[in-house]
Amino acid sequence: MDRNVSGSFRLECGVRKRHHFICYMKAVTSGLFGDYKLLAEEAAHRFQKHTGLPVVILDHRDLFKIRDHPLIKHAGTNTREQALFLKVFLFDLIPDEDFIWFDADYACISPWDPLKDYDGCFTAVRDRTAYLMELNDIKSSSIINYFNSGFFIANRKNHASLFKACQEEWGNINWRWHDQCLLNFIFERTGTPVRYLDRRHNCMNYGPVFERSNVSVTPATSGGVVS
Repeated sequence: MDRNVSGSFRLECGVRKRHHFICYMKAVTSGLFGDYKLLAEEAAHRFQKHTGLPVVILDHRDLFKIRDHPLIKHAGTNTREQALFLKVFLFDLIPDEDFIWFDADYACISPWDPLKDYDGCFTAVRDRTAYLMELNDIKSSSIINYFNSGFFIANRKNHASLFKACQEEWGNINWRWHDQCLLNFIFERTGTPVRYLDRRHNCMNYGPVFERSNVSVTPATSGGVVS
């Protein structure tokens, strides 16, 4: 992996072509320190291998760039808590137009062409697991429309303003799943359409995928597998 101009890691690949346009889609994840960085590097390697897309790993240097934003200060001094909001600053940190975001505890386990599932609409997977029904976190969002913010496809033209709105709503962050509830709240409030992928893109309990790679961090069970 090589460092790009911003200091993040990038896996290189060719430009993707589909239909009558060229898509410069890039995949992005985050991994700041220690084993979480190793986890992100392993996830990035698998994602690039199965999709052919370049992958950027945001790290502590990217977090440093936004350290003075009220949202980051509101998150406290815990770096892990602050890092949850890196995806909210995606369009500020990366200059590209089209992105796939995947949390570092996602594993792409088989070949997948994202462009087959993407038409410019915000694309994600529903998160309707049982624990959500027991939380007040989703009171500002419909359980039917609630999506998992650990994996989505977005573009600058249609969605950058929504992510900017998320940055401005930092005072409403009292939810357990900070970034996820914040994104859902904004999308629900603005009536932004979401295209939902099927459940194959949000499987659970795939720990052995990473265990075989000698990554000591145990992936969160709320993660998913793109397959």
